[in-house]
Amino acid sequence: MTQVNTKHKDEYYIKGINEGNSKVIQELYLAFMPRITRFIEQNNGNKQEAMDIFQEALVIIYNKVRSNDFRLTSSFYTFLYAICRNLWRNQLKKKKSIGVTTLAPELLSEESGVVEAMENYAKKQLFREKFHLLKESCQSILRLFFEGISMREIAEKLNISEKYARKRKFDCKEKLIEKIQADPKFKELNS
Repeated sequence: MTQVNTKHKDEYYIKGINEGNSKVIQELYLAFMPRITRFIEQNNGNKQEAMDIFQEALVIIYNKVRSNDFRLTSSFYTFLYAICRNLWRNQLKKKKSIGVTTLAPELLSEESGVVEAMENYAKKQLFREKFHLLKESCQSILRLFFEGISMREIAEKLNISEKYARKRKFDCKEKLIEKIQADPKFKELNS
């Protein structure tokens, strides 16, 4: 009977996150934040870092839940904990700090999509960060291109020739790739 209640509660959390329900989010903080804080403090962190990790984990879960193929195959807490643990391990690597206490491998295998979701989130963050470093004219042409607008239409919108629009798109894309590849985070994400 407890398992049914737990499963029901897990579904309640997932539905609340998907809907952006502030009451559910508050319940998540009350129910799980103390345990995540304790874990991070035991592994060379502090309360503020725990809060940051917890919030980032909720964003990852939100993005994962919004994808059409999401299926929770463990308890909600196990899922949340695995994400927080991996985020914190990455944080420690960045700080070149002491290693983190290991989690039983069976917990990680229950949510193999967690690592993939975190990597995708990190890649998107890096892309956005470097995209915003481009000049506004490059951002405009790439934004239109990423929206699937044809080069002919882009040229018309920007009042330039189609040949020049293609050249600008290519140059801007190359600048973006250079910025991304020059960042140490890129090497970390691809290793």
